[in-house]
Amino acid sequence: MLTFRIHGENAVASLYLWELVIQCQVAEYAYKRLKEQSRIDIERDFNSTWPHSQTAVEIFADCSAFLSATSIVSKIIFSGIDTNKPKGTNGSTENFHSKRSCALRKLLKIDNLPTLHSLGVRNSFEHIDERLDRLFREQPSGDFTWIHLTRHEPPTGLVLKRFDPNQMKICYLDQELDIATCFKELEIVKSKANASHRLIRKYEPLIDLLSCSSKG
Repeated sequence: MLTFRIHGENAVASLYLWELVIQCQVAEYAYKRLKEQSRIDIERDFNSTWPHSQTAVEIFADCSAFLSATSIVSKIIFSGIDTNKPKGTNGSTENFHSKRSCALRKLLKIDNLPTLHSLGVRNSFEHIDERLDRLFREQPSGDFTWIHLTRHEPPTGLVLKRFDPNQMKICYLDQELDIATCFKELEIVKSKANASHRLIRKYEPLIDLLSCSSKG
């Protein structure tokens, strides 16, 4: 069991920093498992559209864990600056999130992390019902592959979800995520979050996450 209390003038900033570190660690755990499973898959030259059921569930669980953790990191750092969303949507709420994420990016000294900022595959996983509804309205019947978890090319027809162990990519319909590139960005976030947390603990400036100012 564990109880981890956060207190002091910078408790809010510390909470966000620790959340970033924890989510990066969750993604790291999933990434290392996927990387090891990929090595085994390639070495043994598995050739099946459906691996052993337990292995398939574990791979899918690790893909989902990786996407979930990166989603949280992305939302914390890049909230309110979704370039795909019409301007003015959810005005005041979005402005609040935008200010908070701006403050964190300045505290972390992060300008842009393109993979974490985009994450189209993550959005597809999160809105699976909407994607499936739209898909089946456009293509109500045909040849579908629900999930494909090997390094070999998938069968012909529509492939819904795929993990490619050869290129370390998570794919959803026509979108794909290079998780090795994404993991490198997560490592940057974790390193900067740890450094920022040590800094505010050492010097204890008051961090205002809404105005992105420090008051010493």
